[in-house]
Amino acid sequence: MRRTSVVANGGARVRSSSWGRLLAALAVPAVSVGALALGCGLDAVGERGAHGDSDPFGEDGGANLPGKGGSHVDAPSTDDGGNPGDGSPGVDAEGQRPDAGVPFSPSNIGPTSYRLDGPDLSVAFVAKVVVDTTNLTVDGVTSPNLVADGDIAVWSLHTVDISGTLQVKGKRALAIVASNAVTMSGSIAAYAEGATPGPGGAVPSSGTGKGADGLASGDSGSGGGGAGHATTGAAGSTRLMSAGGTGGASANAANALVGGAGGGNGGGFDKNQCKGQGSGGAGGGAIQISAMGAITFGFPASIDVHGGGALGGCSKSKGGGGGGAGGTIVLESVGSITLPSSTSLGATGGGGGAGGGDLLDGYDGDDGKLGPSAVAFGGLGSQTGGGNGGNVGNPPTIGVSGGGGGGGGAMGRIVLRARGNVSNAGNIAGELTTSTF
Repeated sequence: MRRTSVVANGGARVRSSSWGRLLAALAVPAVSVGALALGCGLDAVGERGAHGDSDPFGEDGGANLPGKGGSHVDAPSTDDGGNPGDGSPGVDAEGQRPDAGVPFSPSNIGPTSYRLDGPDLSVAFVAKVVVDTTNLTVDGVTSPNLVADGDIAVWSLHTVDISGTLQVKGKRALAIVASNAVTMSGSIAAYAEGATPGPGGAVPSSGTGKGADGLASGDSGSGGGGAGHATTGAAGSTRLMSAGGTGGASANAANALVGGAGGGNGGGFDKNQCKGQGSGGAGGGAIQISAMGAITFGFPASIDVHGGGALGGCSKSKGGGGGGAGGTIVLESVGSITLPSSTSLGATGGGGGAGGGDLLDGYDGDDGKLGPSAVAFGGLGSQTGGGNGGNVGNPPTIGVSGGGGGGGGAMGRIVLRARGNVSNAGNIAGELTTSTF
């Protein structure tokens, strides 16, 4: 089986030499390199598969895994370590394939949704690769290695090196399953922008933890509530006799791979008027990297799943929207996770929109910011300002009292999980959970 590398550098893709040829050049037995590629092995969630043997995926390898000794349908008929097309055994032979006897159980996805013979991914400096989790495409091209598992798109890869930008969009969260190491000095962008959610995030006024809509009273309206996630969202502010929308409740305590909820719409919001002013902010996206090798970040690597800033209220005193909540980041490795001080993981909430004035629309709230001390400010206005989005040590704030501003959205969740060492000196903007297994 020949492994294919996906190299992003001006859109070019090339094929790499097979494992067998590489091993021959290095004069190293295939099984030894297979063992080295797994690092220290995987301490699995479940030790045996449904068939009761040492192969956690069963004899057939599952819907997206090759059976023992077999190659996948999208691989050429060259056997790694053997002769082209003659069926002689290589590293995929029973007892030699990289996953033989190694239970690999990534969080949040099913055992048949990923495979361990995916291609390499290299995103060169200044290059950009766009993954669409709705249409299951990479740079507009359908990939057999990118499949849907319910609300999650699962991308099966081998070695991953991101020096440029990996932009993720679409209705599903993204889980990258790497059968080797992951290195990053670039960025993964999976955030919300205003009322447009990140991958797996919710649209305004929806999702678990959504902010409540503001209320309308005559021509005026109160502010929408900010969405909740790791904490509760902030309430929208009142206007005249109308109470502001309540902030969304905290959600996702189990750290599932879900995006942030949307903030509530401002009172009097009408998507067909004022170009949608007063809409809540959308929820940030959800990204997971599960690697059989080490996950190593270098300068200036970042993953950003911030929530969207809400839109300011329409003129004639309509309420501003509530900010969207930050999303979820999950990093898990069989080996180690290393985050130096020059790297950032961000899941901040978006700012609330300002209430509209008598003649002018209110200003929009900021989208969430990358960095633990950065603040997504609420939209400004004369006595109508929106609340700030939430960050570490700074919970979201309510809109200016009486002005109809929306409340700020809450920060999201970040999970670091490894069998080996977790070395974290990075800039973490979200509620952090760290564990070893």
